[in-house]
Amino acid sequence: MDPPAADPAVTHIPYKTQNAAWLNLFAPLVVVSLVLSVIALVVAVNVDQTTVVQSGPVAATGATSLTAELGEWEFVFDSPAIAADTDVAVTFSNVGNVEHNFAVLRSGADPADEERIDDGMIVADLGDAQPGETLSGTLTLGAGNYLVVCLIPGHFNSGMKAELQVAA
Repeated sequence: MDPPAADPAVTHIPYKTQNAAWLNLFAPLVVVSLVLSVIALVVAVNVDQTTVVQSGPVAATGATSLTAELGEWEFVFDSPAIAADTDVAVTFSNVGNVEHNFAVLRSGADPADEERIDDGMIVADLGDAQPGETLSGTLTLGAGNYLVVCLIPGHFNSGMKAELQVAA
């Protein structure tokens, strides 16, 4: 005789089988979470080390010469800083398509627009250069941050200004 058939609506899963199914489902998720946590820690440590290196003191050495390219609406310097209280030879080339000017405003001057630039702000004006022209001059400035601007009408308001650091 055959054993009686079980009622199909009632399913009994032993405890150990339920536990194993749960582990099979969540074990890979736990492993992935751990791996991602380790990666995040490694990245965080490296970012923190990079920040520490970058936030350290920067040697303030200034160049005794400066080359600048002036174009439509920018200054590009070959050095981030020039030496303070020293005659610095400046050569600037107009690589743009219109006339440009190289002028330096006193340290701390930062006018909102070109209409606010007055003669008292200008500490050096090395002149106007036609497209393709190169001019030179000498700057002697005290330590500080200066604003280099183009005084041709409309150029400053178009963004033609750059900070120049003068290092002691």
